[in-house]
Amino acid sequence: MIELIFRDSSAGCLSYAKSMKHGQEIKDTSMLRRSGYTIPTHWPGLSMDGSPEDVAPLWLSLDIGVLDNAETREGTRLSVLKTLYGDSPGVAEEIAGMNCKTLGRLEKARKTLEPIRVWLSENDPAEVCGLLFICHLFRKSSVPLSAVFVSRQTVFDGKARQYLSTGNIFPEDFGSLAQLEEPLVPVQVKACAALWEQLVKENAPLRAVVNGRVMSVREDFYDAVLRSNIPDGDFMAAVAIGGTLIRVPGVSAQWLLMRLQAMADAGALVEVTPPKGENPYGGVMRRKKLKNVKT
Repeated sequence: MIELIFRDSSAGCLSYAKSMKHGQEIKDTSMLRRSGYTIPTHWPGLSMDGSPEDVAPLWLSLDIGVLDNAETREGTRLSVLKTLYGDSPGVAEEIAGMNCKTLGRLEKARKTLEPIRVWLSENDPAEVCGLLFICHLFRKSSVPLSAVFVSRQTVFDGKARQYLSTGNIFPEDFGSLAQLEEPLVPVQVKACAALWEQLVKENAPLRAVVNGRVMSVREDFYDAVLRSNIPDGDFMAAVAIGGTLIRVPGVSAQWLLMRLQAMADAGALVEVTPPKGENPYGGVMRRKKLKNVKT
């Protein structure tokens, strides 16, 4: 089975989870994200079938940028990735190469009929668009498709938990979440493929989840929330972005940084100090003061 997941970090956690068995001694605790909890010495998660080699990351950022182009059809999206990660040399090219590798594997599955299990949150527009893209890709295929919606509430250690994206999943929870797997029947695949075709036709600069449905929106869709998280005085970009991410699940941090830069280009913000080193969110900005108007 191919474990398809739309974030590289999530793919790493899922691979780690598939390498462990319940009760196995944990020699490397660095992958366990258990803030506020006691770090276990033995793997508390359920055992998962298969191996880490089953995991296939596909990092397309399909919620951002136009869709009606060859890069989207081919699955590289290099121009969009360069827009998002261009400040980090080689990152966009590395992601595009990883996408090509995964798409090659998916194309092989079309012939071997290897099952594909898609991991996603219905709150994350990039992950939802990823599912729609896959359904469109396999709309005429007999490959068995299934999905794990990690946004469906479940219980771990006696506590209810609901993930806003796959990037928030504790590695030891993947085994339990796998029990939420549900097959995607042909009518679902067809409906998802049709929605994808609609989004491609609309070709908007941005897509968001609104009232439980992914839809095309204006590029300034998140700006009001972003502005409400801009404090008075000097502020780091990371502060405004972090506050927005808490309120709006699924939005890309890189996209919000681009929107801050757009506000600066429009004269609404002033760049006090540019970001240093490899941290693009470390720059300091402030609101531009309005000149006093004489009456």
